[in-house]
Amino acid sequence: MAKDTGNALVTVENVTSDIHIDKNDLLAVAVSKAELHMQQQLANATREIRRLERALKDGTTGLKEKIAQLAAKLAKPGVKALEAAREACGSKARVETNWDMQQEKGTFEVTISIKSNDHYGSANFGTLKGAFDDAAQKLVAQLESDSQKLTDTRETAVDWRKKLAQIPTLERQYRARLAEATLSKTEKGQALLEALGGQFEQDVLALPGI
Repeated sequence: MAKDTGNALVTVENVTSDIHIDKNDLLAVAVSKAELHMQQQLANATREIRRLERALKDGTTGLKEKIAQLAAKLAKPGVKALEAAREACGSKARVETNWDMQQEKGTFEVTISIKSNDHYGSANFGTLKGAFDDAAQKLVAQLESDSQKLTDTRETAVDWRKKLAQIPTLERQYRARLAEATLSKTEKGQALLEALGGQFEQDVLALPGI
């Protein structure tokens, strides 16, 4: 018997099912979209807060390192002279420098001193004042900018948290909007809306605490 090479006819039965949507489902869609948007905005703000906190930490460390370099450079001639004098008199005391940064004024101070080997005595040979260079000034400006951004972003995050806490209120507003849209399509519905809204201001003023 010859083999049938023709295309087989396949009948595909389409299976359909009715999906019933009521007003509660519509409300769930609207509220969930609003809630998701709020959550995304809060997540974005939280990520930005973390980024700015890292940037401020790294920037502060970088500024201190930069000023330490400037302080060492400024103190170098004085330290060298004191080291030479120390060696000439055979002293075993240590020459030390300490610096203090005044970020808001863009200056720093370096104190040069000699401390005895027994840690009980020290002599201060003077304090030098220096100013931030351009690189340090840029670091300061960036820190100020990031600090303000961090403050603003934290406030933004707080606002989104407050909005998320108002989801029940938002759902009530959506329910009212949906009901109003439905009622407004008929004359009887419009009459009901007018009856409900006629004493609106008086009803609000009558609420406790208003």
